[in-house]
Amino acid sequence: METRNRNVRDRIGVTRRTRVEHLEPRLLFSTVLGTFGASAGKLVHALPDGTKLTFSLTAGTGTLSQDDAGALGVSTTGTTPASNLSVSVAGKTKVAPIGSVVADAALGTINFAKASLASGTLTVAGDVKTVTFASVTSSAMTFNGTAPMSLSVGNVNDSTIQSSAPFTSLKCNAFLSSSAHVSAITAPWIGALTCGVGEFLADLTLSGAGAPGGVALKTAKIGGDIFHSTWSIAGNVDSLTVNTGFDVGFNGDISGNVKTLKVGNSIDAANLTAANFGAVSIGNGMSIGHLLAGTHFGADGVFGGGDDTFAAGSIGSFKVRNSLRNKSLVAAGLVNPDDTFPVDGDESLLPGSSIGPVSVNNTLTADSHILASTLPATAKIHVSKISTASDPRFNLV
Repeated sequence: METRNRNVRDRIGVTRRTRVEHLEPRLLFSTVLGTFGASAGKLVHALPDGTKLTFSLTAGTGTLSQDDAGALGVSTTGTTPASNLSVSVAGKTKVAPIGSVVADAALGTINFAKASLASGTLTVAGDVKTVTFASVTSSAMTFNGTAPMSLSVGNVNDSTIQSSAPFTSLKCNAFLSSSAHVSAITAPWIGALTCGVGEFLADLTLSGAGAPGGVALKTAKIGGDIFHSTWSIAGNVDSLTVNTGFDVGFNGDISGNVKTLKVGNSIDAANLTAANFGAVSIGNGMSIGHLLAGTHFGADGVFGGGDDTFAAGSIGSFKVRNSLRNKSLVAAGLVNPDDTFPVDGDESLLPGSSIGPVSVNNTLTADSHILASTLPATAKIHVSKISTASDPRFNLV
């Protein structure tokens, strides 16, 4: 064997080439640990540290397995919309890692509030009413039903949620992503989207299919920052509240109207568009930010690139508690032929577009603009009322 290895090294030395052979994906074999359900009763499984996991299913049959890497998997069959799947945890481990959950039919609830979906998958073939996990990491969740459902997932990192069913409620503490566009949520519509105090870095795509009254996102309350992500919402948004703000690398395109937009801190190096905005308030300010009514991003889903479209739009009111600076732009009905900013003289404003009362409590820098074909006669900038008709910051160059 040593001679053969030496000959291989000699050949490599002569040709100075290394051949890389692609290995077949490793197949993880699983061992069935037991069953549970309406007939079998509960199943208790002990982790290596002695922590006891108790699995139960009220209707149907559940199977607990473990692959050769040690990951636990749960599968169910014969379930109905009245079936409740749950796991309780007692012992040193407070949150039990689960590698996969697969249901081949509808369920009522999945209550894994003391479990984390870790480096795995969750797939539900039919409807499910409520799903709860303590956390989700490096995993994919897929819901193939049609009935509205609620989902609570705690802390999420580098994971995706793909659902053909709409969400009446989707809650998380934080939705993180190690790099741009790794984490994502795709669904028809969401009633209430809530993210606690953490950042929300998931791409968000809502098709608007079947949305009540055309409202694809009724309310969104995001506690942390939003950046390096893309939102594409086909429909209206009633209320969008971001306690921190939209930051670098964010592109948000809303095809319908946004009734209220409240940003606790700022819009910095970020782009947000909608058909129309109602009341807009920003707690701090804008820097290299773009808030555009009537503009819609093209197929690439991001600002610029030559594929954006422009239509008439409106902003009901606009209030900033600090400053607009560093070439920031707030506009309604702006046509931008070269699809680039800052404004450079080739833009125009569509008739029928408007911005209502404007208040900037500190500074509106000379390189920033607030633009529409119809503006209020005066705007409050710092402590003064200025005429919008004669101020270049309210007019195209």
